[in-house]
Amino acid sequence: MDKDEILIKKRFIDLSKMSYQKGISLFTDFLSMNELSILHNTKSSELSAAYCTFGGYEFAERQMAMFVPDALFYDMPYPITVLQIMAKYPKFAQELSHRDYLGAVIHLGVDRCKIGDIVVREKEAYIFCHEKMAQFFCDELTQIKHTAVDTVVCDVPKEISKPDFAELTGTVSSLRADSIAALALHRSRSSIQDLFKMQKIFVNGKIIESGSYIMKEEDILTVRGFGRFIFKEVINITKKDRLHILILQFK
Repeated sequence: MDKDEILIKKRFIDLSKMSYQKGISLFTDFLSMNELSILHNTKSSELSAAYCTFGGYEFAERQMAMFVPDALFYDMPYPITVLQIMAKYPKFAQELSHRDYLGAVIHLGVDRCKIGDIVVREKEAYIFCHEKMAQFFCDELTQIKHTAVDTVVCDVPKEISKPDFAELTGTVSSLRADSIAALALHRSRSSIQDLFKMQKIFVNGKIIESGSYIMKEEDILTVRGFGRFIFKEVINITKKDRLHILILQFK
């Protein structure tokens, strides 16, 4: 763990201690996958309060952590607002990418930690942000590249809260993370090893550095730069004792 990661871990420990001592719930800003991994790998004995994470919808990649002094506090709402960004004149709108939307937000001088996931759809996008930033974005986010846009507060769309998946099936020799990642990405196990070394593979938000990690059904596998998958289930065992499994790929 390098110096920056040690400081991140210390911040989590301090927040948990403050939550316990003051008897209140405390929220972080939106955390990156690396920050979430540091949190998830912090021993419970080092944290004075329990915690949970949420990013505005079930499968969010960027999430806030809430430290709670007591189980009764788990029902507190997270300070997250959803914004819909739509082209003001769809007929003349450019095709905008995730990078375009993120760049426009950062150009306004907003720290990345105040922004959660950005979900891009045709001619529109949804941004999850800290609730204190919502009005600012509604007032200031009026153009992306050469496209005039309207930014409004909305509810989480059903297609985001219940995303579509593509089904992938195949056989693996074991439930090792490298075997499942290789099947998901249609690559050989040996070619997957570099992705582990580069810390590009996460399971349930935790960085996985070894391909020998054993995955469980319903685990979420994220391969940075390649996509996200759910290891759904073992369908059956073949005559050659290989595992026939089902993987769901986020569309």
